[in-house]
Amino acid sequence: MSECLFVYRENQIRIEFTMQPIEESYAALNKYNLIFNDGNAERVDSLSYGWKKVTTQVSTTIAYTYVDIDVRVCVYYFMSYREK
Repeated sequence: MSECLFVYRENQIRIEFTMQPIEESYAALNKYNLIFNDGNAERVDSLSYGWKKVTTQVSTTIAYTYVDIDVRVCVYYFMSYREK
């Protein structure tokens, strides 16, 4: 899991900076009612949605990982204190 998080963090900025001009281009086309029926506009929308889902999942995973570590540390200290 930590390797996946590392790969995500390593590529996060590059992916977001790659997606941003694409989204802006399609927004400009849409603003001037230049519509192409090639399906790419829908792909851009689903790409953005998918990336947000990945980002949310990573954030949730990181939060649960930290909670799990905190719980283990608390249990360790509690058990150590109890044994004294």
